[in-house]
Amino acid sequence: MDVNADGVEEIIVKSTTGSRPISTEISIFDKDGNELTRDADRPTCEDDSTCPLGGEIVELVDGENGTKNISIPENSEFGLEGSEYGLKQGKYVS
Repeated sequence: MDVNADGVEEIIVKSTTGSRPISTEISIFDKDGNELTRDADRPTCEDDSTCPLGGEIVELVDGENGTKNISIPENSEFGLEGSEYGLKQGKYVS
């Protein structure tokens, strides 16, 4: 799927674990291996590992100009904050 509307499909890695709450994480890479989901403002991300975005539900939704945003709905039952991440300068930010 082409998430950044550049005409080239990106590599999407999405996994779900657990049962209650379910944890779903997504990492997206361009064809050169650059991680689009790595947010420099998140200090928990190590340099030598991926930095996925996650929540109970993770969906790709339509963004601006043909791009795809990452939608993570709030789940008050488990205290999970919701957010929608859009592309800015080639990286997903909230």
